[in-house]
Amino acid sequence: MKKKIKLKFTDFYSKKSHDFLYFKALIESAYEIEDSEQPDFVFYSMFGDDYLKYDCVKIFYTGENVRPNFNICDYAFGFDWMSFEDRYHRLPIYKIWPKFNEVLNLPLLQSKDLVNRKFCNFIYSNASASSERGNFFDALQTYKPVESAGRYKNNVGYLVDDKLAYMSQFKYSIAFENVSSNGYTTEKILDAKLAGTVPIYWGNKCISKELNPKSFINCHDFENFSEVIRHIDQLEKNEKDYLTMLNEPLFINNRIPDYLEDQSLIRFLSNIFNQGPVLSRRRCGLLFEKKVETELINYHKIRSSPVSYFNYMTSKVFAKANRFLVRPNSMAPKIIG
Repeated sequence: MKKKIKLKFTDFYSKKSHDFLYFKALIESAYEIEDSEQPDFVFYSMFGDDYLKYDCVKIFYTGENVRPNFNICDYAFGFDWMSFEDRYHRLPIYKIWPKFNEVLNLPLLQSKDLVNRKFCNFIYSNASASSERGNFFDALQTYKPVESAGRYKNNVGYLVDDKLAYMSQFKYSIAFENVSSNGYTTEKILDAKLAGTVPIYWGNKCISKELNPKSFINCHDFENFSEVIRHIDQLEKNEKDYLTMLNEPLFINNRIPDYLEDQSLIRFLSNIFNQGPVLSRRRCGLLFEKKVETELINYHKIRSSPVSYFNYMTSKVFAKANRFLVRPNSMAPKIIG
């Protein structure tokens, strides 16, 4: 019989999002979940602040490039390469992608598979990301035509419904992250590989610690984008080298790192749940740590009310003005005479 735990999921993007569905299924494989408003454990993400109203053990997950706040959470999953006692586990978002395991069983491609393939695709909707993404697209366009089928820089006149099917028509996929941050690897390089293309990657400078550097073009290995394009040109002129890169597994030796295995994640979570809600708590909840949490709770309360927020900001302005105008006696000018 599975152990029952009182667990509340909250502040995920939706109950249909990949991360919510993944964690729910993972935990249910080992525990019986009781969805409770008086939970012993809260599992939350970054799309809300409901987690603040619960006084219990808190587990944070992020699929975005943000850091866990260990003054607020007891445990966390994130992108960063770091060690923090038993409180943190590295988990890049591509691990929870529905087709993640398929990347270990990709078919070997041959010359005949490339006959009708176009050059390169670019599928993005976010125009607010780092400028490198758009700059590289523009630069590569001067070499050969690149098809953009997302909302950003669209040049095909439509949006694609099946992303992987569309990408599979090309030899290369531009796989640029929103930002460059060590450890921050998303599903973009995974999708490019699943589609049977060579990823042109930019983002996580440490990506070769985790993924096979022979399986993709890493823009961070070159001085500038012109050098990257020269390398692509060499692959275009040497089909053997291109096929070698195309057929290289995404993971070194085609093996998922141990810390990304489901059992490793279960062990991390079991260490929390099996200790119970008292022993598994890592926040002390006192002094300055308590002050940080209390101020955050109060901020979210007043932010939810326009009148309260206005009064709060007004009081902050007057408090600063008062400190400036009313100086302590020790600051007053001394009269000598």
